[in-house]
Amino acid sequence: PTRTDGVPAPDANFFVTQIIALKFADANQVRAALTPLISKSAGLAVYAPGNILVLSDTKANVQRIKEIVQQMDVQPGDVDFAVIPLQ
Repeated sequence: PTRTDGVPAPDANFFVTQIIALKFADANQVRAALTPLISKSAGLAVYAPGNILVLSDTKANVQRIKEIVQQMDVQPGDVDFAVIPLQ
């Protein structure tokens, strides 16, 4: 089922649908990066006019993907890069 009331699902194996609005990253590019990370039974769609991801997966996987999306959806100037030489 799709929850819209903000009440958390009771357990991590419960299937949920999450709508994730992106501010900076392109939803199609984020979907391409996330597709290998979601389970085979999951669904990941893009609503391009709103730059929105629609993710259906277990509660635990949705939480993990949301954390990854937060790291990807940053203003371009907010990304720090470092070169670390390997020995």
